[in-house]
Amino acid sequence: MKKIRIIITILLVSSLSFGVLNSDLFASFNEFKIKDVDVETTTDSVSISLGNHVAEQYVISLDGKKYSTVKEESINIPDLQAGHPYEIIIEAKEGERVTDKMVIQTLTDSQETQIDTVTNLDDGMTTAIFTESEAKIYFENVPDDDKVYKVKRDNEELGTLRGNKNFIIDTDLKPETSYRYSLVGKMKLNEKEKEKVKQKIKEKNLSPNLVDVEELDKEYELTRTIKTLKEAKENSVHAESWSDPSPGAEFIYSTFIPMDVFTFAPPGVEKITDYHRFHGDGRGFDQHVLSDDFRTRTWLRVSFPPSGGSKVRFKKDYNPTSGQHKKTKQWVTANTSMSKVYLESKSEGSTKATFTVNHEAGNPLHSVKGIPAPEIDYRYSGEVYKTGYFQINGIHDRAPNHEMSFTPVPGEVHTWAGEVQYSTMSHLLTDKIGKWGFYELIGPPIYGQKSFSVQGYWK
Repeated sequence: MKKIRIIITILLVSSLSFGVLNSDLFASFNEFKIKDVDVETTTDSVSISLGNHVAEQYVISLDGKKYSTVKEESINIPDLQAGHPYEIIIEAKEGERVTDKMVIQTLTDSQETQIDTVTNLDDGMTTAIFTESEAKIYFENVPDDDKVYKVKRDNEELGTLRGNKNFIIDTDLKPETSYRYSLVGKMKLNEKEKEKVKQKIKEKNLSPNLVDVEELDKEYELTRTIKTLKEAKENSVHAESWSDPSPGAEFIYSTFIPMDVFTFAPPGVEKITDYHRFHGDGRGFDQHVLSDDFRTRTWLRVSFPPSGGSKVRFKKDYNPTSGQHKKTKQWVTANTSMSKVYLESKSEGSTKATFTVNHEAGNPLHSVKGIPAPEIDYRYSGEVYKTGYFQINGIHDRAPNHEMSFTPVPGEVHTWAGEVQYSTMSHLLTDKIGKWGFYELIGPPIYGQKSFSVQGYWK
């Protein structure tokens, strides 16, 4: 039975090659000291040690419901489901006054994982511990050749981490603010994969010198989103245990081209295509996803009606493609086919909904003389729990720009009419055009793409 030890020591941190997140990696909470928190998970239990923290009593909530009240600094929660996400809230109290509060979001073990042989993100796992101003995030089982990982917060690189089990401590955070932390690993292609890339280039009549196959790699990103707690008011008395009446969440995936005008004419193709210059979307990443400038966009909504069960809804949209004819110099507009953009599968359970979205949409002005347009591809599967946890696993092209965000839905909505609360929107995924630009669209499935996994809570 595998145990995940979530414990921080000065010796472990000193062994990490890590860019400075904050001048004090060991800053403490007002009461809880993050460096002293120790969490163990098994397939059916979670055990928590609060170190030397002292309080009159601790109120424990499990998935939004009061679980128990204890006086000890060691807490054990047995009889849990294997491979299941849990949110544990711990409140330190003196009489009726809440002196401090901490959240632990973790998963029970599902099976033993051989970390050294991990080659995909199926076993990727994160644990988040946070309060109103600090967070500790663990990342586990991310594939990488040398176990040296890039660390990002809200798409800004913070530094690097080393080793199979990695954590960061971030301080001076803002209360009630969403943050997205991610760990990025890379693996070089093996010989069989390199041959597939070469064959793909040959099939498309492209120059063999177009891409240095030896430099190609597979990229993996494991992401954890959190929302810090509300700022506690001095001497305030806590009401009922934390809950959020929002019955669901919406995930929005957009693809867009950041340039206003761009040229796409890969060697070997430019002579037999009539369109080389195109209008892009002329925009950057948008935290609130308010921009109407995009190539394609899909919406996936999961809701949990008061009457019970769950519902999964899907819709899609696109903007026309505008290209300049190389001989007439006239700009022509055409519509892409969205026939291969669809909800591939769904299940609607009483406490959990699952889904898979498939997306393949190409440039309608580039399919000329048997040369197919390089399609923008992505595919992701997700599961959303009524308790608030969600996890999304997928893969996408490394061109053009890919953006995925989510927002809680403020009420049960049976149609797509009406406005979503964009003010609560948070990034899940913001990936820019890769270093080879649009040529990365030519790469064969999987090897020219990036794998991603996103975990977090929507409540």
